[in-house]
Amino acid sequence: MDERFLVHQMKSMKLATRVGAVLIGALILYRLYVKGYFDWQLCAIVFVMAVVKVATMIYLRRAN
Repeated sequence: MDERFLVHQMKSMKLATRVGAVLIGALILYRLYVKGYFDWQLCAIVFVMAVVKVATMIYLRRAN
């Protein structure tokens, strides 16, 4: 595989993850302020995203 392809793939995944996290955060705030309830399931998704991100960073740091 070409290294440029891998770099583009990595950049697109970073952007998609950030956009997804912002949208989930906006949905949490919308449901909190407009609907009047706090959605723990969406918070669990954000927490899992953070755990996977940190675990991947640790794994890649050790692998290299």
